[in-house]
Amino acid sequence: MQSTASNVVLQGRNGDELNFCLDQNNSHLYDTAHQGRMAQIIGAYFERPVSVLIKPGQPAQQTPAAIIAELKRQRQAEAEAAIATDPNIIRLIEEFDAKLVDDSVEPMGPDPLAN
Repeated sequence: MQSTASNVVLQGRNGDELNFCLDQNNSHLYDTAHQGRMAQIIGAYFERPVSVLIKPGQPAQQTPAAIIAELKRQRQAEAEAAIATDPNIIRLIEEFDAKLVDDSVEPMGPDPLAN
């Protein structure tokens, strides 16, 4: 259910019916029971019953999952850039003919996007 929720975008509302577009690239995550569960959760939040309709397609906006993936890519790129421009790392590479191992660089500190 969490995977479905993070891969949908609200397309519109018709009264108490909420219409979501599920990114078609992740439609394999969808189970028809998710509509009912999302309706329960959203209804509880707004303290009124709602119905949810989920259809696969191409969302007009980025899904929450796509936004998180992009932020993680940016965080990784910043970490790689910081290592590549660090004077100590540059000196080690020059003096010892060292090489950075691809995929060995990880961002420091806690991941602000972790669940």
